[in-house]
Amino acid sequence: MIVGVATYNHTSSLKYTDDDAYRLYAFLKSPEGGALPDAQISILIDDAATRPAILKEMDRISEKAGENDVIIVYLSGHGLDGNFVPFDFDGKKIW
Repeated sequence: MIVGVATYNHTSSLKYTDDDAYRLYAFLKSPEGGALPDAQISILIDDAATRPAILKEMDRISEKAGENDVIIVYLSGHGLDGNFVPFDFDGKKIW
């Protein structure tokens, strides 16, 4: 799962977090990155990267993964007190 948030409503925007997420996605799709099929990569960018959407996708991936599978979660955005800040952060409540 790849998450990149550059634009926030209640905190400063970032310049490259969404670009970094797209670059990782492109790498994982490339032969050098394993040529992963779309069904094995989920990407949530900016307004798609809400807390409910991230948690739902994490649950979906966890349920689908087998015993010998590896799950990669890439989060690119603001962090606060050891937590990732999703798009729908209200400026007060953290995960």
